[in-house]
Amino acid sequence: MKTFLKALISGFLLWAIMFDLMFLSSGIYNQYDLIKFLIPLLSGIIAVLFINYLKVKNIKQAAIYSIIWLTIVLFFDYFVTVKFVDQTFNYIYFWFAYILIFISPLIYVSLLKKKSIWKK
Repeated sequence: MKTFLKALISGFLLWAIMFDLMFLSSGIYNQYDLIKFLIPLLSGIIAVLFINYLKVKNIKQAAIYSIIWLTIVLFFDYFVTVKFVDQTFNYIYFWFAYILIFISPLIYVSLLKKKSIWKK
């Protein structure tokens, strides 16, 4: 239950940070393709930072966090972000961010496991 609560809170924080970044960069978002690439990349980086902060050490727990985070982000994007960006789900950059939110923690934890295996 504690893991689920941490996942809910961190998932909401992940969405809120990404929403704020999108809002703050909205003036230049459509002018520069680099911004369209960096914002989704930041979503993956933030997901990895959260996984590291929460000290997730196994792939099963990372998968639980990834699924919950992706569900929360999709939920809030569907009910909140769409009110500001009506074509949210039509942009490839949003889908890139969703993919990174899901796979980044899994890749990070699996690389941590490999690193600890190499040390032995």
